[in-house]
Amino acid sequence: MLPIISIISVVVSVMALTISIIGLSYSVFYEQKEYEYKRVPELEMGWVPVFRKTADNTNLKIGIQEIQIHIADENNLDEVYLIRSDRSVSKLTVEKKDICIQLATDMKEYFSENKPDLITSTHQYHYQYIVLKNLDGSFRLYLVYLKNNGNMADFQAVSEIEIYGLKNGHADDPIYEGEKVMAERYEEIMEYLNNF
Repeated sequence: MLPIISIISVVVSVMALTISIIGLSYSVFYEQKEYEYKRVPELEMGWVPVFRKTADNTNLKIGIQEIQIHIADENNLDEVYLIRSDRSVSKLTVEKKDICIQLATDMKEYFSENKPDLITSTHQYHYQYIVLKNLDGSFRLYLVYLKNNGNMADFQAVSEIEIYGLKNGHADDPIYEGEKVMAERYEEIMEYLNNF
């Protein structure tokens, strides 16, 4: 009788240990999933420029041949909005797998085919804002712009603390006059989104 009781206690102990291990592994799995859910999608961009001489051969017309876009943690993305410089807003309505392709296509068309949104004493700017809304309702706002002086161009996607640098980094330098204007509009949009 004693060996049967010890066998039963060993079997019960092994079953309890197995259940504990399974419970622990599920707990770790769901904690990881919860962490992944809380991560905010981030926008990463690159570009391939195209250069064409103007009719008078004094300046280069700099356009965009290709834009590469990657959204980190795209699975947490709920909605994407484009805000143009004229404050028109459009929501991208394609499926998540096609969001990067649609963003790249829209931005390439907008930056290549439209007149500059902002002209300063030294540069021309094409720009727009992108809002990435997370599944939990939080959002991240990006300023994406193409800066061109006729000889060189710069393509940037900036957000949050980088905006502070654009606005306050070069206080009286006319080369950065456009960045200050775009950063101020960024702050206006952020204030609106925070109150929305």
